[in-house]
Amino acid sequence: MSKNTRWLAGLTLLLALIGCGGGGGGGSSGGGVDTPPPVLPQGIWRGSSDDGTLAVMVMPESTGGTVWAVGRGVATTSTNPTATATITSLYQASLTANGQAFSGTGTALAVVSTASPTSTPGLTVTVAAGSPAGQTILFALNGESGALTYGSHYDTPASLSVAPGSTLWAGTWASAQSVQGLGSVVTQWTVEANGAVSGSGTGGCTYTGTVLLRPEGKALVNVTLTETCGGSVFGFTGVGAPGVDANGNVVGRLVVLRRDDGQSFSVMQWSPPS
Repeated sequence: MSKNTRWLAGLTLLLALIGCGGGGGGGSSGGGVDTPPPVLPQGIWRGSSDDGTLAVMVMPESTGGTVWAVGRGVATTSTNPTATATITSLYQASLTANGQAFSGTGTALAVVSTASPTSTPGLTVTVAAGSPAGQTILFALNGESGALTYGSHYDTPASLSVAPGSTLWAGTWASAQSVQGLGSVVTQWTVEANGAVSGSGTGGCTYTGTVLLRPEGKALVNVTLTETCGGSVFGFTGVGAPGVDANGNVVGRLVVLRRDDGQSFSVMQWSPPS
């Protein structure tokens, strides 16, 4: 079993993932009753094991859906694993309906120690509804599967202006990352009320981009960034979500990005500047 999928070992392994809900063929059941099409289980989902945690963000798209999954190691120095646990891997895939589930192929970007990210095309992901109440999903990664639990913070809508009962993105944020060759880099971010993003880091890089609200009106936002470092310019595309601690409390913002050429990724915890 690869390091990228060790987190699944601590979860209940599930058999016949696609076998529920009328089988993988769609159409009509044996009794002649039409099987309804699958409904994408959008949301923020979490699973954990002795090796760490997995946060999975499932978003509807016109062609089916997109899934982003962030694997983290075990946090040992803080009660806030979302902010401090080591990022071990990132998975991203596009999903289309397949029987009574959604599946697709994508890319696994794994980080081991301080080495450069390793891109592994050919990732296969399957997402299917779990409990009838919709509080769990079945998540399969390269043939191994486990159950993930729904994060209720997904139901709090994102906003770019102050609004009761929403998660505000506009404002000033700071993130700290360990960057190969540069050590610890602190970046200051500003998000305007129109979604425009600007930033600059202690490593000399500057950023421009956007934070855009998604049409489903939930907690996730679309994020794009252009990074300029010396003479190099790179584009990044990804998703933003509320950051949560081990108790489910919102602590800043989580931003997950993949470089447009597929060769690297960034997972950042944005916090109010101290």
